[in-house]
Amino acid sequence: MKTKHSIVIQWSEADQVFIAATPEIAGLNAFGDTPEEAVKELNIAKELFLQVMEEDGETIPDPDVFVQHSGQLRIRIPKSLHAALSQEAKKDGISLNSYINYLLSERNALAKVKKELEKVASTFTDSLPSTGAGTSGRSFIFPNPETHVDAEMPLVQTMNKPMNEPTEVIVH
Repeated sequence: MKTKHSIVIQWSEADQVFIAATPEIAGLNAFGDTPEEAVKELNIAKELFLQVMEEDGETIPDPDVFVQHSGQLRIRIPKSLHAALSQEAKKDGISLNSYINYLLSERNALAKVKKELEKVASTFTDSLPSTGAGTSGRSFIFPNPETHVDAEMPLVQTMNKPMNEPTEVIVH
């Protein structure tokens, strides 16, 4: 069964092999000593994997399609926001376009950091020993996109408290 699903090839230092994966289909990957061998093995595995998915009545994910983005975007915003952004850009001595690009880039980076911190927090709470009370009483504080991130401050500080009190992960 030929499909147009994506193939990503990466070197695995731990396994000392190339790993080929199909990102649209979770869990589908294969390995080989060369990139070509990994892709060949992936195609064999993909055919069998998709066959089983069909037999089980599962929906086969659509392939991702490459989209060439122009780098241009038109959005409608309130006049008051347009004015406020223009004033801030002028204060910084840059164009409105550059200022909005900066804000979007910064917010995008913070969103990625937040997702990673959520993964770490989840792993952290899952690894805590059970005290009978569970971990549901623990609170986590993640970055507010409105706050400034200071590169000189440690990214995560944990406050040690007894197991029956909430543990906070504070991001500066």
